[in-house]
Amino acid sequence: IHQDGQGIVGSYVHEVAEQKGIETTLAARQENFPLQVKVKKQ
Repeated sequence: IHQDGQGIVGSYVHEVAEQKGIETTLAARQENFPLQVKVKKQ
């Protein structure tokens, strides 16, 4: 994260990854934290 500005935080089946991405984004927004979540296929 400190060199590229991004990092891999988990490896899940796509449906689980999508749900975790949504939940994480909502939690960050509730705390006014500027977090960007991207779900990518590997």
